[in-house]
Amino acid sequence: RDQYGDQIAAQELDCKWVRLEGVVIDQFRPDAHVRRHPEREAFTSVVGGVDFAEGGGVTAIEVVGWMGTERAWAIDERTFEGSEQNRLEFWADSLMHLTKMYGVSAWYCDWAQRDFIEELRRHGIYGLRDAKKDKMLRVNTMNSMFQKRMDGEPGLYIDPACERLLWELPRWLWNTRGQE
Repeated sequence: RDQYGDQIAAQELDCKWVRLEGVVIDQFRPDAHVRRHPEREAFTSVVGGVDFAEGGGVTAIEVVGWMGTERAWAIDERTFEGSEQNRLEFWADSLMHLTKMYGVSAWYCDWAQRDFIEELRRHGIYGLRDAKKDKMLRVNTMNSMFQKRMDGEPGLYIDPACERLLWELPRWLWNTRGQE
């Protein structure tokens, strides 16, 4: 039960019909989960995520450092909202810079724009991988990562530098069809 939010637990574990409403990532608490990240050497691996907004909205790059398998830190981000002509250069430069800065081993990409991903590859960006497409799996994973581990600490922290992520988390709402 602890790995689900209240509404999903009621539906999936108690077999109750629940209309998913409200905040999608309901386990996030700024007072518990916002903390400056440790030095790069503390991470056993660093990966990144690339999310292309639907309809031309804000697109984001998130960098996540892992400390073993139980704890992660969102440590840096880049966001982009602007004209198409500068987009490829901006993203290629950002991905290269973040890869070198943090030692990113893989970039998990939203494949909504496959042609753009292929263009990034042609510009020398490697380690681009397909992200999970199942929204409920991603939501459940995020919510479970915010929960406390055996040591009493959350599994996921977010650095204050990740301003867009911190702004968005409490604003991601379920729509009337039960999807984000």
